[in-house]
Amino acid sequence: MKKRSILFLPLAWAIVAMSCASGKGGGKDVAAKVNEQTISTHEVIKVVHNFQKQNIGPDSTAQGATVPEKLYYTAVNRLVEQALIIDEAKKLGIVVSETEVTDNVTQLITMAGGEAKLDSLLKQQGASRADVEKDMRNNLILKGYLDHVKKEMPAVSDTAVQAFYNGHPEMFGPKPEVHARHILIRTNPQDPDMQKAEARQKAQEALARAQKGEPFEKIAQQMSQDEGSASQGGDLGWFGKGQMVAPFDSAAFALKPGELSSVIQTQYGYHVIKLEGTRVGEGQPYNDQLKEQIRQYLAQQETQEYFRKQLDSLKAKAKVKIEAPTAAVLDSLQHA
Repeated sequence: MKKRSILFLPLAWAIVAMSCASGKGGGKDVAAKVNEQTISTHEVIKVVHNFQKQNIGPDSTAQGATVPEKLYYTAVNRLVEQALIIDEAKKLGIVVSETEVTDNVTQLITMAGGEAKLDSLLKQQGASRADVEKDMRNNLILKGYLDHVKKEMPAVSDTAVQAFYNGHPEMFGPKPEVHARHILIRTNPQDPDMQKAEARQKAQEALARAQKGEPFEKIAQQMSQDEGSASQGGDLGWFGKGQMVAPFDSAAFALKPGELSSVIQTQYGYHVIKLEGTRVGEGQPYNDQLKEQIRQYLAQQETQEYFRKQLDSLKAKAKVKIEAPTAAVLDSLQHA
């Protein structure tokens, strides 16, 4: 029911997670040229397919009139950036040893369940062990460059941390909280409509019993399918806004103490909610743990801004030519 409580989401530093791109290029297979390097359409297609597997959409600023076109240009731009960073990393003397590459490939083999399973998986993707080694080497160079950038950044001061805390009361200050109970009749998104209808009917029956004055705790113990709270009479304790999934959250905070909700549907199934009370939480104290979380967040933000400026500078000095996608390439992206 509760969403995982995370103060700050980690920032994505990898420019592109290569999906075993072979890097073969030439002739009509050229998607872009970066100085003396060539980026093939084969590489671009592999990256887009990787985006699609991970449900990653195109950049909001990507050119193109259709989604496949936008994905194509997003992937090309990521690969251009990767090429520029790797080239700059080499100029800075950042190198990756063959031992590092071998060790990481060995870890990948272990994760795959052995060499045979890895090779079988690569064959399904139209890739080879050499592709994996190339991608691993590139990723390690990227990591080395990012580590270099981080070392260039000054430490975040206590003054900056305090200022961020004081300037964001909506994040750290007192917030409304509610104490609620619920009855859950579980469903899965793939359940047949008839099964979902039966679950909703059970939730309606639970609501009807509560509306007639039957103790909510008793009904929850008998009917709720939430293993975590049913034995406690459906008690969810106190929680703040945004901690529960959206439909449940909205319904709970709209109630007054003692009120019952209608039947609410979420991805977990059908709920009936009873509000026990409201209060204003104390907020997050400015302790050492929170200070370090804020410090890490600000350091990431500053490093990201610095990194973006460095990347813009590299792009401005580079000779980059991007080719428009052919109809065949777009068709392969559309039917991935």
